[in-house]
Amino acid sequence: MAYQPDSLKKEDLKAIESIRWGLLGSIDKAISHLKVLEDALQAYKESVQSSVDYNLEYADIFSRWNEPDRHSSTYGLPGIMATTVASYDTETLKKDNERMALCKEKKAEAERQRDAYFKSIVKSFAALQSDLNNGVGDFNQRLFMYIEQLNKGVN
Repeated sequence: MAYQPDSLKKEDLKAIESIRWGLLGSIDKAISHLKVLEDALQAYKESVQSSVDYNLEYADIFSRWNEPDRHSSTYGLPGIMATTVASYDTETLKKDNERMALCKEKKAEAERQRDAYFKSIVKSFAALQSDLNNGVGDFNQRLFMYIEQLNKGVN
């Protein structure tokens, strides 16, 4: 509920109301950009988590098949050549190969999303900063300078 003065000039009241509505509108716009920024940050956070998970899963599967002593006890002994051929479970190898291919796709997709969300964060932050500097700050300064002048009897 806004105070309704009865002793001020109508032109002063109109000016104050106009500036007040401009300030309130700028605040609402800043709040809107803040919500967009919050949503972009949340989406970025989720994309980072997905990206890390897919990268870890890919590395884990790769490591499972890349260890030289994984399939023969003699591979890791110094000065001894492997005398047995490593044996692989072809069904597990096939499943892991398919999963690595999927992880590779998902890693690339998560990276694209992460980049897009980060750009959205930067854009939203710039919009919010602009609202605060050019809208809220400007209207706030104008409104309270006008009221200060009224308090000093300048107008």
